[in-house]
Amino acid sequence: MGFLDPKVMPANLDALTAGKITNPASAVGAALSATILDQGKTAFSPIAGRGNAVVFMGDSHTERGSIPRVGAAGSVELGGMVGMILTRVQSLRYRFNAGISGEDTTQMRARWAADVAAYNPTVLHILGGTNDITGGLSDATTLANLQWMTREGKKLGCLVFIGTIPPRNDSDVALDNIDRINVGIKALAASEGAHLIDYHAALVNPANGYFAAGLTTDLVHANQAGQRVMANTAASVMNRVLPQGSLPVGVSQYATSPNRLGTNCCFLTDSNGDGVPDGWTAGGTATTSTISLVTDSDFVGKALKLEYTGANNRNVTTSITSDKWAVGQRVAFTGKYKAIGVEAGNSLFTISLTFNNSTVPNYQKLRPVNQASNVNTDGVGTFYIEGVIPAGTNIIYAQINAISGAGTLMLGQVAMWIINADGAAV
Repeated sequence: MGFLDPKVMPANLDALTAGKITNPASAVGAALSATILDQGKTAFSPIAGRGNAVVFMGDSHTERGSIPRVGAAGSVELGGMVGMILTRVQSLRYRFNAGISGEDTTQMRARWAADVAAYNPTVLHILGGTNDITGGLSDATTLANLQWMTREGKKLGCLVFIGTIPPRNDSDVALDNIDRINVGIKALAASEGAHLIDYHAALVNPANGYFAAGLTTDLVHANQAGQRVMANTAASVMNRVLPQGSLPVGVSQYATSPNRLGTNCCFLTDSNGDGVPDGWTAGGTATTSTISLVTDSDFVGKALKLEYTGANNRNVTTSITSDKWAVGQRVAFTGKYKAIGVEAGNSLFTISLTFNNSTVPNYQKLRPVNQASNVNTDGVGTFYIEGVIPAGTNIIYAQINAISGAGTLMLGQVAMWIINADGAAV
């Protein structure tokens, strides 16, 4: 059973980190300007609330969790804590990452209307206070701001999740402030009816108040392993609290399906017997990999299985022609995947939807699975991401890409839905 089963949340979640979506903390920050981050976020525009539509409000702990790493402005590639939470809590629909590095809770509060209310969420995740301590805000001000955001979130009809401030290793003075404020955050959650996610307890070394060994690189933020711990901690609370639903992966295929990948979304046909499903093509170096269609209990229909010992960007791609969509339409790209042996093989891989647009360098893309340049994890994952088809797009490609290393990837039940404001397919 994959970790995504909301009814089963074992204590040892780290052993079940299937389907994670990560970006390394070391690869972000100064290398990406605030302009690019803001442009990346605008790929998601406000639409009517539906399901568990989530906004993440915070500082750099949150911002690092969902970043457009490569490609054109407008690309969105989920990674880090936010990306991992989304695959662990399969009822969530990502709406917006409102994390901005360096901000304190007063600054978060000031942009509430534009960065939270405008996106009409039904789920709100708040993580703030780290910069309040270094910026000299009083404990009372920090807690008042967090209380205000919690109450405003509830006015929007949100289920509110609030996190404790993570530890840090660069200031013993800050440790006292963190402990004091976290006591207040726990009281606030109880009094305001918010759901507490105790990140601090999950990350801390109880002997000294610092991050536990191996969970930070820069002394202030969780690294790859630490973000995985944070995502597991959040998922254990969210899966217990949230109304449960499932993501709209493909479950059937027929000629008139509203799923733009519907004619072979369950990979039932392979007319020439080459192991590649009809409508898809294989690329990259074939000598170090094999591709086949297999029956697997984790998938409806069949799964595309890509086994590789030296990937060299081995990929399987399908094109979605312009008669099936129009510029400006909102799309949801979703499906299931399974990774086996990628940890031992140090494998890097991605799943993406690319908008081929000759007017934009590198094209724009939605990449819900981005396990490039980080610690990868075996297991089963479900992915979901929304975006608007940008102007100039002439064809759309869906692709699974094994970039390097060794392992086995499986993909199935893929779908690209054109969705309206109510979330229904059109």
